[in-house]
Amino acid sequence: MTTVAPQISEYEPEIVRGEVVERAKPDTTHAQLSVQLVLRFGSAISSGALWLGTDLRVRTLAGNLRLVDVIAYRNQPTAILPENPPLATIEILSPGDRYDEVFEKCEEYAQWGVENIWVVEPRRRLLRSFVNGELLSQPELGLAEYGVQITAESLFARLPKIS
Repeated sequence: MTTVAPQISEYEPEIVRGEVVERAKPDTTHAQLSVQLVLRFGSAISSGALWLGTDLRVRTLAGNLRLVDVIAYRNQPTAILPENPPLATIEILSPGDRYDEVFEKCEEYAQWGVENIWVVEPRRRLLRSFVNGELLSQPELGLAEYGVQITAESLFARLPKIS
């Protein structure tokens, strides 16, 4: 009897306007950045001030099912598929991500009521925040009231240069 290895897709689906949209699965850089970001929220998590999740699927106001790389709530969501907007979303760009799709997702998060919408660009070593319909480059991102501070320099310090 021959055993066939299961097919592993390099994509993780989201549902946007009723259609499946494939999103590139994270690579090792993406995974390491997720860990580094979670560590920056350490004291807020330990104190119970924030609940953090990674790769959490949510249902936005538009009814889309989105997969958020790192998400912060003031309180732990009670639903398996949260429908209430979080305090913050962080998207980490993968090589296959298209800028227009990331921008659309940021707009959707803003309409949903997310207060802090952040994008991490590993290849360019940039941090961005979505403010008033624009993705603005920032030297640091943070939630001062929760003791969270993320600088581009510290976030990318241990990562090898990506070519």
